[in-house]
Amino acid sequence: MKKFHKETSVYSPPPSASPMEKNRKKQTAELLSFMDKLKNKRAT
Repeated sequence: MKKFHKETSVYSPPPSASPMEKNRKKQTAELLSFMDKLKNKRAT
């Protein structure tokens, strides 16, 4: 248990930070494309 906890504490921070950033970028990109679609719908 101790070894596993140590491994998770060592491995968790770097991976958890980068996927979150990727997710945020992905979400913002999706949001922007969604807004563009709404604008296009209103324009046409």
